[in-house]
Amino acid sequence: MKQRKRRIWFCSLAAVILVGVSAVGVLHASALTTEKLSGMEETSRISRVEKLSTQQLIGLLNGDKSVRANDLSMANEGLYTVAAQLLERKDSISNTELLGQITDPSNQIQTRSILMDLYAIKNENTPKAELKELLVSQGGQLPAELKVKAITDAVFTEEDIPLLKSYVEEEDEIVAFHGLKKLSTVNLSEAAAVSDGILSTYPVQPSQKISAAQKVKSKFYVNNPNATGKKEFIALCVQIAEENPQDTILRDSSTFALSALRDYSAVEAIVNSPVLDRISKVAAVNENFMTLWDVLKESPSEQDIAFVITCMEIHPIKDLADDLERALETVKDRAVQSRGHAVVEKMRGPEGIEANDKWVS
Repeated sequence: MKQRKRRIWFCSLAAVILVGVSAVGVLHASALTTEKLSGMEETSRISRVEKLSTQQLIGLLNGDKSVRANDLSMANEGLYTVAAQLLERKDSISNTELLGQITDPSNQIQTRSILMDLYAIKNENTPKAELKELLVSQGGQLPAELKVKAITDAVFTEEDIPLLKSYVEEEDEIVAFHGLKKLSTVNLSEAAAVSDGILSTYPVQPSQKISAAQKVKSKFYVNNPNATGKKEFIALCVQIAEENPQDTILRDSSTFALSALRDYSAVEAIVNSPVLDRISKVAAVNENFMTLWDVLKESPSEQDIAFVITCMEIHPIKDLADDLERALETVKDRAVQSRGHAVVEKMRGPEGIEANDKWVS
């Protein structure tokens, strides 16, 4: 989970803050709830929270029903207003105060999570050494949700490899997932070696840990194209997907890992799989437009041309039409010729799709 993505909810709260607030007397926090705030006019609601102390605002977060249920999908306008006010004050709240509230077990977990996001936003452009210190000193007491956020935001170095490996061994598979991903940003070779251990025993590993290992190994082969074992890795990803057709995490992670390789054999494995669905195959063809184009430019065999035709029948990309048509001039099999000319017409027609610029490189 990208840091920017997981902050979308919090950052959007800034839109709640408006100018032109009317003057209203201070209401004691003990008489106020986020539910009551939600029933007020917006200007009155904002005026009320502006007059509360930071501690009172945190108290309102703790008392909110959606926070207590750890389900912000039920969040009300009062909660948004309180969180937005905290966001407004981020530069006047010290890191020490924020970290103290984050580690305070008397606060609701979701309150602490919101404050962790606030800390990350406040310190977005500065190293977050305090988070690593927090993990070392309080890691055993931190709920998994907070540990994941700290791992995601903290800055680690080669010296921290043992610490990051310890997260991969944790029982909570989400913590393990993010620990391994973070390790790959510090030392990809070390992360790949840890991933090998996970994948070699995948039948007894949790899905999230397998998913992280697949992502790391795919990244490793992209960065080390001549490394041995890629053929076996492709076969293993296919095996994992086909042995676990009902596990959406493993099915998707296997597909993503294979597709990210930008490897012709990996695309073949996805498209020819009897288990992977059409959506997965469309995504793989879309992402590997350049891989297929390279095949067409390099004197492809009839088998290769037939496979590209299959891919275009799944996802007709306009940009490949001319190259596929030229390649068809070398094909002797009339059935392949017929399919090829039909799909070229489809690629050039209204069903044809422009290549995604994201993957043209």
